[in-house]
Amino acid sequence: MILPPMHLLVNKWITQLIASATEQMMMKEKDERIRKTRELLTYIRTLKMYGWELLFSSWLMDTRSLEVKHLAMRTCLL
Repeated sequence: MILPPMHLLVNKWITQLIASATEQMMMKEKDERIRKTRELLTYIRTLKMYGWELLFSSWLMDTRSLEVKHLAMRTCLL
């Protein structure tokens, strides 16, 4: 019976552990982005009336960039 080197098993285990933690962070960011999007869509008339579209779209895109960062990290690990 041939066993793979122990460091490969440990490396795979650590990678999966980090990937699952990253996925949890990404899901939190995704939930936050969806909540913000829902809020923006609810008050879209008010935002348009006062001309706040750019302010709130940058607020939403900041959240999206964090989500993409976690997604890229998870993709690199797997």
